[in-house]
Amino acid sequence: MVNATALRGTPTMRIRAVMDQLTGPSRTIAEYLMGRQGSVEALTTGEIARQCDTSRSTVSRFCRRLGYSGFFEFKTAFTQEQLAARNESEGEDGAGLDQEARRAIDASLASIREAVSTIDPDQLQRAVDALCRASLVVWAGATGGSANVAASGQWKMTRSGKKAYLVSDNQGLQDMREIVEAGDALVVVSHSGRWKSVAEEMKAFRTLGCTVVLITASPRSRMARVADFVLVAPARRVELGRSLVPMRAAQSLLVDLLILQVAARLKGSPLEWEENA
Repeated sequence: MVNATALRGTPTMRIRAVMDQLTGPSRTIAEYLMGRQGSVEALTTGEIARQCDTSRSTVSRFCRRLGYSGFFEFKTAFTQEQLAARNESEGEDGAGLDQEARRAIDASLASIREAVSTIDPDQLQRAVDALCRASLVVWAGATGGSANVAASGQWKMTRSGKKAYLVSDNQGLQDMREIVEAGDALVVVSHSGRWKSVAEEMKAFRTLGCTVVLITASPRSRMARVADFVLVAPARRVELGRSLVPMRAAQSLLVDLLILQVAARLKGSPLEWEENA
């Protein structure tokens, strides 16, 4: 057995060194972390425990087994390892960009990697199935930047050949309830998922027999609890005008995943991609 005090190198090297010795929750944690190498900045002991169906104390013990004093030291080392690997792979790309530009790129890439690593394939495919069956898809952005992402979704879906409408407030949702029929769908974009009035409208759509899909960074929010399908789009936030504003790269990615799969189904064949676009 490898002793913790004898372990050296990066977190990845240490995990690989003890992987064959791990069983039960420790093995599950190790496999989960190795699959999340590109997106560790936002991880917490609580999130790892939830994903691995274990306790926070077990996560802390796992970090100590690797030779770290605790989760904070392990996470710091893991983040540094991944940043170094990313910088090495990028080479000279972006070398002329200033600090804020690099931070924006890193934050967006981190949120995209985290979204990809946490996608539930079953949820995604069932959401795509529902959108394909719908005669009409209503896109709604809860507030602010979410409305822009929803507008992009509605425009692209219309281009794909699927009838789609866009609403940006509760009155618009109420008006749509007079138009939709059973089997139609509502796609809501909301970073926080906290809007009570929108959650009430989502429930009303479901009562009418519509499928409700939520794209959010908050899978345990009020709105998530009333959706049929929840697609998690992690977001990094930056302070603008004394408010924290989410960067929405992951939301846009999930919108594109939905629409491209619906478009391919409607076409009945793979989509044509422009090379070197």
